[in-house]
This record gives sequence, C-alpha cells and structure tokens, in this order.
Amino acid sequence: MTYPETVAFDWLIDNKIEFQTQVKINSYYVDFLINNTIVEIDGEYWHQLNNEKDKIRDLEISALGYNIFRIRSKEKRNSFR
Repeated sequence: MTYPETVAFDWLIDNKIEFQTQVKINSYYVDFLINNTIVEIDGEYWHQLNNEKDKIRDLEISALGYNIFRIRSKEKRNSFR
C-alpha cells in the first residue's frame, strides 16, 4: 500500500467502517470496497489528472453497479486525519 492508501486504511479502521481492500472486479483491483462503493486513492505518479485509462476503468466498473469515488492523494491527504 502507498502512504496515502495506508492513511485511508487506518481512517477506515479507526472509524469502524467495514471494507475490503484490493478486491478484483473484472480485470481490475480496487483500493477499497465498501458495500457497492469503491474508493480509489489516486497518487500523483500513477494517476494524473484526466487519465484516460482511469475513465475507461471507471465506466466498466460502474456499469456493474458500483459507485466510484476518487480521492487525489495530494489534495486530500489531510482529509483522513
């Protein structure tokens, strides 16, 4: 896990939110799965703004009935503290 993912993981644990991590959906692994909601922590290196691969991935996964929330690690790191 990256540092931002670890911060999110710890926040979910501290707040007693049930979740799964690194769940495979289609050919993708998601950061966090909470019921039918996926939370993706987007690091600066792998997930640049307007990433076409992320858009395609989100469309495929949301077509299966999942809600997807992306949190940019640079902008939201302190949200979990």
